[in-house]
Amino acid sequence: PNKQDVVKRQFLSFEELNGILSMAKKGALYQTGCPQTKAWIARDMLIMTLFMNTGMRRTALSEINVDDISFEDMSITVTDKRDKTQIYIITPQIKKAIEDWLPLRAKILKDTKSDALFINKYKTRLSDKAMYRLVEEYSQIAIGKAISPHKLRASFIALYYEASGNDIQATCEAVGHASIATTSIYISKRNDSRKQAMEFMGKNLNTHL
Repeated sequence: PNKQDVVKRQFLSFEELNGILSMAKKGALYQTGCPQTKAWIARDMLIMTLFMNTGMRRTALSEINVDDISFEDMSITVTDKRDKTQIYIITPQIKKAIEDWLPLRAKILKDTKSDALFINKYKTRLSDKAMYRLVEEYSQIAIGKAISPHKLRASFIALYYEASGNDIQATCEAVGHASIATTSIYISKRNDSRKQAMEFMGKNLNTHL
């Protein structure tokens, strides 16, 4: 059966993504002077950096443990949908964001033990629902509309697909989809090939007889 995507996909530009990052960096959700403001800003910056640089699902992001990070291999091992293991490369941007957050995380925890990379003010694992709210709140301030983590994932797919020269196989592998059919749902159909073909034919056909 022919599967059709009835959901209207919404993608963000790099300008919009950078706007959201800017609000996170400024700590737009926190009061100045609060003792832990610096820590929450660092945490949120790492969350946004991982969302935007990897296209990771929020459920997978919330489950990352500190031990999943390897600076030796420069990688993060993540358990994704259906318990599938995904390995993400630590780029210089991600490395800096991790290094900014980990010492501040340790100060918040003090003698409390936690495996979770992302924690909340109660020193427990930050839930995927809390991450959802963070993305919504930062995007509302930055671009005037509440964006979900899934929209960040969709934007990653669309932007990388375009940058890869429309290589759908590479995009599928980068985002961890099980099949190209799933990836194709996220890709905007611009009909460029048909337009180019029609323009080519129009230039070479003499319709003014």
